Amino acid sequence: MAKVMAMAGAAPLIPSSSQTFSQFQLRSIPLPFCGYTKRMHLNLVYPQETVIQPHTRRPLSRPPRVRAESVASDTKELLDVNEWNKQFRDARLKHLEAQALDAFKKAVDTFRNITFPCALIAGDVVILDLLERLGFLSNGKVKVVFIDTFHLFPETYSFLKQIEARYNFQAHIFHAAGVNSKSDYLAKYDSDFYLRDIDEYDKICKVEPFDRALATLEVELMINGRRRDHGADRAHLEVLEGGKIFKLQPLAYWEFRCYKLSFISCIH
Repeated sequence: MAKVMAMAGAAPLIPSSSQTFSQFQLRSIPLPFCGYTKRMHLNLVYPQETVIQPHTRRPLSRPPRVRAESVASDTKELLDVNEWNKQFRDARLKHLEAQALDAFKKAVDTFRNITFPCALIAGDVVILDLLERLGFLSNGKVKVVFIDTFHLFPETYSFLKQIEARYNFQAHIFHAAGVNSKSDYLAKYDSDFYLRDIDEYDKICKVEPFDRALATLEVELMINGRRRDHGADRAHLEVLEGGKIFKLQPLAYWEFRCYKLSFISCIH
């Protein structure tokens, strides 16, 4: 307003503290309005001869506020960032484990033949541990399938025995058809078979035994360890998938760090 008045060349409309009403002149000043000039009358009503006193600020009735910066600084010095994050991670892991256990319970209540093809990787061990928390391995509610390609390390077979003893189950082992041992396999296909024809090797030693296991055990639901963070093609993976054989992915919403923590707790 003061800028407009200055442009109009008018005397100040607000009297100073020493001015009285009799000294204060009312003016009609032109104001620009929507492209044309409009005259605006300002009528200020004060009792005549009343002296207008300048505004004085009242003292605060409450104690002065503490600066936020000093409080924040003191608080940050007391924070243990690692402990906060550990608490958040532990809470998330408990939630994910509870969700997986609930999925297993619902599966056992709904399906008759449930199978878990296990390759003994970290995520598979986490699933085994969660299943046995409910007693589903030792009571046979969930059957474990293990595919022996005859190309596994000796430590893998030893680890399988340890896991079987720990969780009180016996894996159903399947391998290439027509052979009963590694010596039979080598006599029929030799040790370089996978180098000459990897596709045929996969078909004979992995795909066919796996399909045979599902048919032999009459599987209605298959548990697997697929997760959303495995890649873009699994980014929208859900816990349960339908089909001729249903698929249960209890770790779908997990990430590597989560089941790494759970795996560490399993083996100790």
